[in-house]
Amino acid sequence: MNFQKAGKVLAEVWDNMVIDGHDIIAEYVEPDDSSESFIPDLPSPQWYSEHVRESQYLLQVVKCDDRACCGHMRSSLRSILSERFVIPPLPDFAVVKWSIYSEASRV
Repeated sequence: MNFQKAGKVLAEVWDNMVIDGHDIIAEYVEPDDSSESFIPDLPSPQWYSEHVRESQYLLQVVKCDDRACCGHMRSSLRSILSERFVIPPLPDFAVVKWSIYSEASRV
């Protein structure tokens, strides 16, 4: 119910706007029942393991070497990153050791 009210208010605000001299036409559209039960198709675990690397700091999705799967590379990325993925960040051990030391000294 709150999303409906927010959608109507936003449509009203946007409907009264002019952007670069063009009138904006906006209206709230009621979602149908299928949008509530929509479950997107997720990639297979095999595809995910070949194309995706994720960490706390970074999500990488890259093309594989199979042209039937991903087509040809349009850049020379492989000349820079032979393994296709950016290496994950390494911890700064000086900071890690200092934080362990400072926590121990508080005891």
